[in-house]
Amino acid sequence: MAKYGTAALLLLASMMMQKSAADCAFPLVNSVYCPFHDVSILVQATNDEANELGDLVNPNGGSSLQSLADGYAYLYDGVNNPYNRFKTYPSYAATKSETLMCYENYYGPNYHPNTVVKAALDRNVINFPGPALTQDYSDATRTGPEYYIAEESAKKINQYTTALLEMYQLMEQALRAVLQGCISIVPNGNMAGCDNAVEIWDNAAAIQTGPNVLGEKRCLNYLTCGFNWISTNTIALANIKVLNLFQLGQTAVRTGDCCAIKAIIKLIQSAQLIPYIQGVARYAWKISNAAVKTLAANNKWYAEGAAFATGMLPQLYKCNFNAATVVDKRFQLEVGNQWGSGTFLDFMNIIRAEYPCLCITCEDVGGLWDGAAYYPGAEPCVTNYGSYSAC
Repeated sequence: MAKYGTAALLLLASMMMQKSAADCAFPLVNSVYCPFHDVSILVQATNDEANELGDLVNPNGGSSLQSLADGYAYLYDGVNNPYNRFKTYPSYAATKSETLMCYENYYGPNYHPNTVVKAALDRNVINFPGPALTQDYSDATRTGPEYYIAEESAKKINQYTTALLEMYQLMEQALRAVLQGCISIVPNGNMAGCDNAVEIWDNAAAIQTGPNVLGEKRCLNYLTCGFNWISTNTIALANIKVLNLFQLGQTAVRTGDCCAIKAIIKLIQSAQLIPYIQGVARYAWKISNAAVKTLAANNKWYAEGAAFATGMLPQLYKCNFNAATVVDKRFQLEVGNQWGSGTFLDFMNIIRAEYPCLCITCEDVGGLWDGAAYYPGAEPCVTNYGSYSAC
């Protein structure tokens, strides 16, 4: 954390220079982030496509072979899709962000963000060339009247992981523009020199609206919404952190500070992990406390847990490959899979042991809340800062 903390702390002063809500021409997420460019169309497109895909693959009456085919046609054939953007994600591929390379290390060379979504909608088995375990989206793993595994995997991975990697590739593109010598703050006030890089960075913040929805949902489950918990406030603390860091990054892009940009991207990556871990933990608790803990009996819960795990496993693997394997196996979509030995707390302690490496804390994640109290065994842990506690 210290490696990247210094750069971020040096830039915190720029927070005082942010435009107020009244001065922000294009406010994003309650003015937490103030872009210099109008990104409303991109935000709307990201939200619309997520909602439309969800309606297509899970219509009234339940998912079916036809609804999955309709979802595929919408995303990849442009059928009734006015935006038709996801076919091209990531939109920037000239160089690879460290995050995309991290995913390739786990899922295999040339991993594409749409790989798993297409496999789910096509009901295929996917054998990753990397250390990630095989996932079976075929009819062999389907139980019950609906295609829970296929539709839950497709819509959640598309919204939360495909968009996530697009976001990091856009930040990589902005960084590359800065590395070419562009700077937007110049004596005569002309931003033309680096306006393109700033716009790319603003677009990355707009794409964050996809993962942002996950933060809003999970913070309600973990009492991590807002600076002071209010049930109607669904701005997750994790989202506030991410968007504040985006604001710092915008300043770094405008001033041509490539070292700061790299550090801020690392910090964004850590904060962005929080709702994914919360999602994994939520469905791990459900499965571990079910009367029957098999994939066949808990089709939907396994699919949702696996979808959230898709977004965080590569970074967990980078910290501890054994920990990543445990999580991957718990949610593996494989005929006959069931919860292994050990309690939910045993499972969570494996992930919590990697919090320092992931640069997050127990307080970031919180505990699973049932509306009146924490679920038994799912109470929040407390970070032990050791010698730093006196700071």
